[in-house]
Order: sequence, then C-alpha cells, then structure tokens
Amino acid sequence: MANGNLPPGWVWTTVKDVVSVLETGGRPKGGAKGITSGVPSLGGEHLLYSGGFDFENIRYVPEEYFQNMKKGRIKKNDVLVVKDGATTGKTSFVDDNFPFPQAAVNEHVFILRTLSISLPKFLFYWFQSPNGQECIKDNFQGTAQGGITSRFVENSTFPLPPLPEQERIVERIESLFTRLDAGVAALKRARAALRRYKASLLKAACEGRLVPQDPQDEPAEELLRRLGKKPLEGDGLGELPKGWCWGILEELSSNANYGTSTKCDYAENEYPVIRIPNIISGNVDTGDLKFAVDGSGLRDKDSLSPGDLIIIRTNGSKDLIGRCAFIHKPLHRKLYFASYLIRYKIINFEIIGTWIVTIWDSLLIRAYLENVISTTAGQYNLNIVKLNKVPIPLPPLNEQMRIVAEVERRLSLVQELEQTIEPSLKRAARLRQAILKRAFEGRLV
Repeated sequence: MANGNLPPGWVWTTVKDVVSVLETGGRPKGGAKGITSGVPSLGGEHLLYSGGFDFENIRYVPEEYFQNMKKGRIKKNDVLVVKDGATTGKTSFVDDNFPFPQAAVNEHVFILRTLSISLPKFLFYWFQSPNGQECIKDNFQGTAQGGITSRFVENSTFPLPPLPEQERIVERIESLFTRLDAGVAALKRARAALRRYKASLLKAACEGRLVPQDPQDEPAEELLRRLGKKPLEGDGLGELPKGWCWGILEELSSNANYGTSTKCDYAENEYPVIRIPNIISGNVDTGDLKFAVDGSGLRDKDSLSPGDLIIIRTNGSKDLIGRCAFIHKPLHRKLYFASYLIRYKIINFEIIGTWIVTIWDSLLIRAYLENVISTTAGQYNLNIVKLNKVPIPLPPLNEQMRIVAEVERRLSLVQELEQTIEPSLKRAARLRQAILKRAFEGRLV
C-alpha cells in the first residue's frame, strides 16, 4: 500500500511513529481465575469485532496487584489490539462509554496510545479497515495459536492526513456507521422476532392449537396399540387435547444405535460418512462429505435409509447437542454415519417421523434435552438411554399431517424473510469495510 498515491497533505507513516505507548498487561502469579472482585482484567475474549466490549465472564486482578502494575493499565482513548491466538488483530476502543473507572489488560492484549499527531480513533478505525487487518496478517508469526510481536508497529505502514482532516474523516465514518448500525439493529430485531415466532408456532403445534380437530380421527393411543407400542402413562407432562397421547422416542422407533468410529478423510471412496457438519436444519447435507478410510467393517444395515432420525450426541457446543436430521426418501448412494451421532429407526416413518422432526426444535423437547445433557472434559453428551425417554406429544395420525402441513406453510414464509435478512446483514458488513477503505484512501470527505 505504501507505493500508492496519497491526497495532498497526506504522508506515509508507521504505527510506531504515531504511538507513545505500546504495552501489554499481565496477571497475578497463579492467574486471575477464581478472583471475583477487584479491578477488571480484559483479555482477547472481551474485545468485539465491532470495536466494543463483551464484559460477560469478566475476570479481575486484586486492587493491590493493579496498583503495582507498571504496564497494562487502561486509559480513556486507548486502542486495544488482540496480540495472539485465533482472534489476533481484533481491535476495540476505550471511549466515554467504557463502564469501569479503572481496568487492565492481560498479556494477550496490546495497549496503544497515540501521539498528538494522530487521533486515537483514526488509528482505531485504520486497524479495523481492510488494510489494517492485512497488516496484522502480514505480521502474524507461528501456527494458528501464534500472533504478532511488538515489532508489528514498525512494519505497519498507513496513510496519515493532517489532524483537521483526521477529525473530519472520523466524524464522517461515525455518521455513516450510526446510520448503518441502525439498519443492522433493525435487521437483528426482525431476525429475533422471527425466531420468537418460530418458537411460538412450534409450541402451538405441540399443544394442538394450530389446526381444527376432527372427532372422526383415530386417537393416537389406539394408533400406538395397533402398532404394538405403548403410550406413556402417568407422565405428569401436562394435559393434551382429546385424542392425543404422550409417547417416548423409544416407543416410536424400532431400533437405536451409534455410528461408526472408523477413521475418515476427504479421499473419496465407496463409504461416505455423515458427520455433524452434514446435519443442517433437519436434513442431511452431502456437500461436505468425508469417507471411511477402511470401510470393510461396515455392513449394509449400517447405512442410512428412509425413516432414520439422526441425532447429534456429543460436541463442544451445547447448542448443537440434540440437533437432528431425518431421512425422508431413498438415498442416491449408501451413506453411513459417525460415532458422535445416534440413529433411531422411526415406525410408520412417513407420518410419525415427519411429525417428530417437525416439532424436534420446540421448547418442549429442547428443554428435556438440555436437562439431561451431561458434560465431560468440555464436551456435552447425550446417550441412547436418555434419548429413549424424550417425550413426544402425539396427535392422531391425520391431525399430525394437518399440523405438519400448516407448520411447513408458515415456516416457508419465515424462511423467505430470513433469506432476505441474512444477505442484508452480510452486505452491511461489506459496506462497513468499504466505508473504511474509502476513508483511508482519502475518498470519504
């Protein structure tokens, strides 16, 4: 970038030339974990890509330790930059809204204070710009857990206009960002409203409030008995509409089993294996397949077929645990599934399986799953014993079909709206970067 032409009055400089302070903090011997009072100590996890802060799970250092710190104490107008790890280069700014009268950074965050020749916010916005982030990447050293050293300020070249023009640029950036942020906030409110609507829709479906009932429909209890299955007796789960009954996943399936633990990679062969990334919105997505290195132990009955409900049973993200996909139709090729998934073969799957996957994300089922999830070494887990007891509100067969049709009709409208919101949010992020790019090319004011 330093070879480019600059507007009149601008000069090329380095970050080192405009900062008076470059330092990191530290932490007490033994770390700051477990200290519940004192002075807040910020790490990389507390900086947001938007430039603000996330103070959830904040850690502290003792007051006495803070007063003895020679480096790492935060002041107003400081620019904070994450110096290592996966979020290296994430940058925040300490403005008038910073809530703590005194605070520190730990050893994973740089503090930068500018000389009078550069506005602190001008430098902050440069770090957030495409060129600023490119400088961070150019100075990154080591593996994924590497980072930048203090020498990055010497190697980071950027364009510096006169101070009055810096002020106009910062003012213009913030004016545009204020309007952009208002639009983004409106989009996020709309997205949250759609999620609430989906939750209320599934709640209504589970409670029989979505479509009229038909007294001629065969009661669900009789359906289960006819299929050789038992309804859930004395469940205490709440009253259901007439003709409905409570079932459990074990009684609505003929078999349950774990997937294969054989090693997989991307080298294509005849044994494709479904993994967690392939479980998307209740369906199996085969766009990112891995294959069993040695499929000699896999049998035909191990492959997926119509009526299979596949459930994620172990992962480091609690939100992913219990998510499912359902095989509605015959597959074009044999697909197997990995050991961190569980398969249930649903009875009368054309209707009952569709009903189960339709209401699977309801608050009723999600609350049960989150109540029985266990944690081991940072991994969340479910097993067949716990999943067997998932409570399923079961309408008469014909009513199931009517409810599913109505849910699908309404969700199709929701999905249309969601498909406009997500691209708009991505465009807003691109526009933010475009504004910053123009600002540091001298084309914004």
